[in-house]
Amino acid sequence: MPEKNNSSPSKAYVCIAGIILPGAGYLILGRKVRALITFLIVTSLSLIGFYLLGSYFLPQGELSNPGLFDIIQISAITIQMFNGIIFWLCDFTVKGFNGVVAFDEIGGTYLLVAGILNILTIFDNYDICINKKQ
Repeated sequence: MPEKNNSSPSKAYVCIAGIILPGAGYLILGRKVRALITFLIVTSLSLIGFYLLGSYFLPQGELSNPGLFDIIQISAITIQMFNGIIFWLCDFTVKGFNGVVAFDEIGGTYLLVAGILNILTIFDNYDICINKKQ
């Protein structure tokens, strides 16, 4: 009797692919429409954030307490690292993005939202890998 081949990609491979390129985890799992939608949304939010001169979150006012500042800044930078390779390319090469200076805080918010959205899709990829979700 032939054995059924239930070879599914490893969880680590799917999650790392999703970190590097938004939507790649879904593509590996065979969900092409979700992959395309995730890629377009996360990439669009990242590029809009860069156009609005978004940068790493730097707390001001009451949030600038040295102890709290470190926690918030490290969390925000970590979240923004999940925007994928397009974020990294823009961040390390473009630096002189010509955008609207008055909207830099809004741009930073777009970058944070894109990163959080990609983190949620990576969690969804993981749930699909462990057959917790269809």
